[in-house]
Amino acid sequence: MTDFPRMKGMRVPHFKFSAVLAVGLALVLGTGVAPGVARAQEFERIKSQSEFLALVGRSDLRNLGVTLQVRQNGSIRGSAFGRRVTGSWTWKDGYFCRAMSWGSTVFPMNCQTVGLMANTLRFTADKGKGETADLRLR
Repeated sequence: MTDFPRMKGMRVPHFKFSAVLAVGLALVLGTGVAPGVARAQEFERIKSQSEFLALVGRSDLRNLGVTLQVRQNGSIRGSAFGRRVTGSWTWKDGYFCRAMSWGSTVFPMNCQTVGLMANTLRFTADKGKGETADLRLR
């Protein structure tokens, strides 16, 4: 966990980067929504690599403090909270599988479901059974 400085006597909440990055891409850095939490609208599952690439091919994936590029050549590049993000990915059996580094922290290969709602991609770790991260397409 990273502890943020006090601001005018107020304590800024902690962010559990390992859990967030474990998804979106970490990947990565998203909402930290617990598994199985229902939303008013549902995310539509992305099932193929070609569908995924059509979405991310020329877009950045963004959330507060996070900008990532998931490239067609299998690389992941970007930054999160002032640290460099690098990694690699592949599409396997309907899952986005990625290994990443965030600064000096290494995140091993994890296969994730990917869902789409409007301009937001939701990555759910552990083949859809883990934590989630929402990243906007920009």
